[in-house]
Amino acid sequence: MAEIFFIANDERILKLIEILRPQIQQRITFQTDIVSAMNSLPEDNPELIFVEDGIDGAQSEELARQIRTVAYKEAVQLVLLSDDWSAFQTIDSLYECSLDIDIPPNELSRQILQLLPTRLAPSSEPDAADEDLFFQEDDRTEFWLPNLGEDSLEPHPTPPAESENDEEIRLAILNNGFIDAPQIAEQASKKPATKEPRRADRTEEEIDFFILEHNDADPEPLPSLMEPEPAAAEAAPPPPPAPPATKPQAAVGPAPKTAPASAPAERREPPKSLYPTPEQIYRRPPEACGLDSQEEATKAGLQSALAGKKPFAWVMGVSAVIVICLAFVVLQWRQVPEKESPGQASPAKALPAPAAPPQAAPPQAAATPAAAAPSGTEPLPRFIPRVAADAGYAAAHPGWELYSDGSLQFRVFREAGRVRAIQVLSDADAGIPLSLVHSSFKEATGSALPATGSAREKDGIRTETRSLAKGAEVAIYRDIAQGRIRGFVLQLPPKARK
Repeated sequence: MAEIFFIANDERILKLIEILRPQIQQRITFQTDIVSAMNSLPEDNPELIFVEDGIDGAQSEELARQIRTVAYKEAVQLVLLSDDWSAFQTIDSLYECSLDIDIPPNELSRQILQLLPTRLAPSSEPDAADEDLFFQEDDRTEFWLPNLGEDSLEPHPTPPAESENDEEIRLAILNNGFIDAPQIAEQASKKPATKEPRRADRTEEEIDFFILEHNDADPEPLPSLMEPEPAAAEAAPPPPPAPPATKPQAAVGPAPKTAPASAPAERREPPKSLYPTPEQIYRRPPEACGLDSQEEATKAGLQSALAGKKPFAWVMGVSAVIVICLAFVVLQWRQVPEKESPGQASPAKALPAPAAPPQAAPPQAAATPAAAAPSGTEPLPRFIPRVAADAGYAAAHPGWELYSDGSLQFRVFREAGRVRAIQVLSDADAGIPLSLVHSSFKEATGSALPATGSAREKDGIRTETRSLAKGAEVAIYRDIAQGRIRGFVLQLPPKARK
């Protein structure tokens, strides 16, 4: 049974559900369509239902009435989730409130948690199953630390008063560890109050650091494991019988003040490390390299480094020269086709496929005023339309200019600012009238079009070439099957125009 129910298919709401699940586990369910939601509501019987505005194209008010009809609980609360500001203003009594799903998911989840009933909201108190995970302080017997001297831990929790049993307490701690205060008091009550006098040959250091023997005899000193045996050491005899002079001293305690050594112990250098240093591994001595000193070795290393850089610089210089030469060759190769004569263009390239519908009459291109030529260049003939040149065509074909009036294309080739060639191509099925060819040739050259010339046929195109004695030439491209003029090319000498 779900206590929180979502009817939504928006990705923002689905992401919101993923954020809410860890906080309200096993209490949330959702459906992405109205039919599934209506079938699940009687079984889930939730207390709080969140409805997306406009889901499956349904009206929010009508959907709320259907939900209240299907839900068993009369006190079910409906919340509208919408990103439309008008939904917040037109909300009626069928919904408790409305939330904006355009706000960040974390802020929206916080608002939803505030709407939850008290028993559904996440609680910060631990469950009964987790109570055993918390430590509880129980009543424990307090322990106290005895006074072990000036170097003992301070302050003591419950320090006892100074008594004659301090020495027994210290011995008990060293031998058996900490013991309870009642046990020490019981042992102290059984022992007599008299204290054995302290021997004069023992110091405070020996009492603090040695485990005292159970008899009055002095323990035999242990042989030293870390210090070497002195070569000649004579000890002064103390009041008790002194041990032999050749016997080593104890390494744990300090040496007696009454037995100074007759000769100082020989200082030995620390043993050399058995492992080689990085300098011994990666660096050869100068003598092994045939050099006499460290300065010569450094100088030889610098010379070898400089010698190693010279071939690299030489290779880089040669590579740079080769790259420059290749770039120059490529640049020249790209410019060669652009300098060819424009009159040698193939008919196939000069005749594009027709794209416009047939026209009854040719356009009055001859009457159109010529386009304004750039400053410092020869003006265009008047039969070329006064329109802006195609910048993309000029960038792709240096030296050429393209002007179009919708049915005809005028391609102009300039050399040193003067017009050297003009290509006129037809974009319509009607072709180019012969009168336009005559008028264009007359205006460009100042002479009438010659009546005769050479002709050749290739690929269904008849090319008629007519030229003047002073160097002007026109090539007319005519469709053999239909007899229409598809285009013509005017090639002008440097001083042909008048």
